[in-house]
Amino acid sequence: MFQSIRNRAILIYLIIFVIIIGTLTYTFSESTTSEMRSLIIENSKEITRLQAEIISNNLELHISTLEQLASMNSLLNKKIDRFNQTTMKYTDSDKFIFDHIYFIDLEGNSYWQDGTIGNVTDREYFYQIIENNLDYYVSQPYMGRYLKAPAVAILVPVRDSGELIGALAGSIKVESLSKSFENVKLATESYGWIIDRQGTIITHPDFQYENYVNIQDLPKYGYSNEPEVIQSLLKDSSGSGTFESDGENHIMTFTKIPYAGWKLGITSKEDDIYSPTAIIREMVVTRGLLLLLIGLILTTFITYSLLKPIEKLTESAKASLPFKSNLTGLQKNTEMMTLVDTYNSMHSAIEKHTSQLEGLVEKRTEELRVANKKLTKLATRDALTGIYNRHQLYIEINDFIESVKENRINTFSLCFIDINNFKYYNDTFGHDLGDEILIKISGHMASFIRSKDVIGRYGGDEFIILLPHIEEDQLQKLIVRLIQSVEDLIHDQDYLENLLGQEVQIPNDKEISLSIGYARYISSSKYTADDLIKSADGKMYEMKRQIKGK
Repeated sequence: MFQSIRNRAILIYLIIFVIIIGTLTYTFSESTTSEMRSLIIENSKEITRLQAEIISNNLELHISTLEQLASMNSLLNKKIDRFNQTTMKYTDSDKFIFDHIYFIDLEGNSYWQDGTIGNVTDREYFYQIIENNLDYYVSQPYMGRYLKAPAVAILVPVRDSGELIGALAGSIKVESLSKSFENVKLATESYGWIIDRQGTIITHPDFQYENYVNIQDLPKYGYSNEPEVIQSLLKDSSGSGTFESDGENHIMTFTKIPYAGWKLGITSKEDDIYSPTAIIREMVVTRGLLLLLIGLILTTFITYSLLKPIEKLTESAKASLPFKSNLTGLQKNTEMMTLVDTYNSMHSAIEKHTSQLEGLVEKRTEELRVANKKLTKLATRDALTGIYNRHQLYIEINDFIESVKENRINTFSLCFIDINNFKYYNDTFGHDLGDEILIKISGHMASFIRSKDVIGRYGGDEFIILLPHIEEDQLQKLIVRLIQSVEDLIHDQDYLENLLGQEVQIPNDKEISLSIGYARYISSSKYTADDLIKSADGKMYEMKRQIKGK
């Protein structure tokens, strides 16, 4: 049967062709699947990190909101009923997940929004915020007596003229916390869950916090015995791993949530999250078999002239490139053209599928980036005036200090501004007028200063302006012009009467004006941000005393 050299050559070619196509199909399938799995895991880690960052920014937004509420006049004056009415909009808002906001005095008495007075001296968060002089504190989960459900609390200190008078707390049900990220998914069958600093499960689709299940006890609930990812979850800030549950393999990616110290984990079924790789493997194998079938048919009709193009085709397949060699003579008139077209079609289909997957990953990443940007803006701006809040002011001051130390700028000045007689207008004509004055003056000051200067609301009727690259004599002239411009702005009788809808008589000693103190930071300065603020604040009060003495 194989007497002729040609038949023997065709048989040898056929054997070689089968081996080459089978090897290339297997190698290409395995390498593509491995790379795709690595890409999926890295993308899952990034999505988990971005989700944790969104949760962290949400916590920061809630902390910033409590800080703003803690500086309200009604709270500082201990008008609890009026303050509680103000806080209702934060517990009934879609933007916040507070279930309750309440004030705690130094004796541990808690004043709830419905008028109930309780005591929280048996709660660990009371001692953390009162005794440790913290800027904020996110509590461990606890069973709420008032809410009748598991909850966590966010607390900020309340200070009157720098003296601690208590704390403001916002309680959040664990159930509400769970709902805030229940749509966190990496695949069709995936879910997010959170553990606290001791490894106790706070939120999980299969466990309730009341059961106090620790992740180290998961083998008792059908999970594989001591999977490495559980140990990694306890000691590492982020990572990924696999474990078995109910006879199925799962993949988990996790990362630490800033501000709270918790860990966010996202769990997906291995088959679900790796489903794109199964599609690619199936497609590669199917196309490989089709290519092999075409090769078997062609070997009956081709001659030794086809050995050269097949060699080039093999080289293209190894390099994962399309076949671009021109066929001539007999090669062009045989089924070789079909073989080449089929290979290029397979290559194009794989590239198209990979491109679509990368595009989807890029789209999801961009959506998370935009959402994170919006949350960051909410966390850095004062809710009333729209300028920087106190938290962001500290960040800006420290950035300016670092710029001086690193010789990016030579010096900068900090102006501490207080609105004289603001309390008179606020108490006499109501908070709406007070808010309007704050908005108008802050907007005027923001437009008055240079584009490179920074302005923010420190609290109440106090503002801070940061001015880089300005000499002291220039600064003093600017302060004089700013004070005069604000007096001209607010001393319009028609302006106040239009706002109030009635005639008003303002005593001469109750006119709106500014008291401004300033402090300068140069390369030899050793000030901290608080030192600068304290120095400028002292000069501001000196100016205020001089005004009252006139």
